[in-house]
Amino acid sequence: MLISALLFRLGLHGIPRSNLDWIYLATPERTPIMSSVTVSPVAHFYKQQPLTRLLRAVLATSQRLWPSLGVRLATWLFLTPLPLKFTQRASRWGRGWHIQRLAFEQASVTLYYERADAATHTVLLLHGWGGQARQMWPLAEALRAQGLRVILVDMPAHGRCQGATSSLPQFARAVAHLVDHLRQQGHQLQGVVAHSMAASAAAFAASQGVLVKRLVL
Repeated sequence: MLISALLFRLGLHGIPRSNLDWIYLATPERTPIMSSVTVSPVAHFYKQQPLTRLLRAVLATSQRLWPSLGVRLATWLFLTPLPLKFTQRASRWGRGWHIQRLAFEQASVTLYYERADAATHTVLLLHGWGGQARQMWPLAEALRAQGLRVILVDMPAHGRCQGATSSLPQFARAVAHLVDHLRQQGHQLQGVVAHSMAASAAAFAASQGVLVKRLVL
């Protein structure tokens, strides 16, 4: 199971599977907490959008009639996280949660963590392209139950963050920035858990010298 593998890589193996099965995967008799919509919001967005075909037609037409415009439109679409972030800002966090925004390049990153969390070891949870911090909540709950302090993040141009566009290189720089910031704040970073494009970004950051004790992708 994904959760079992995650906890094993974080050094928390030996936990009964009965405590983990409900978090991510489900048997035919169960309903998964993290549905396909939660795990892959981008795929769900395009699948449900009736204007997708129209958008493709517009891009194809602009490429033929006005190539430079077609390139600009395609670039904007490629670098803009969809669904748009304002459609995902409704998630509420309890009173015990602190929301911290850090300036980053021409955008920002947003951190979510419990104020009164006394755990000494920290795990950083990173969502993928088109996602948001709340997407990682089931994983956060499982790790909190094992005594770890979790910090969830909205990446640049996602969730509550500033910025309208982003990219894989910017995600990788954001990972390095977050790891450095947390260490400067005295956190004992136990590991980074990253999903989808954030996983690629975290792997690239690690290859460039960002030291992480454990990396779960």
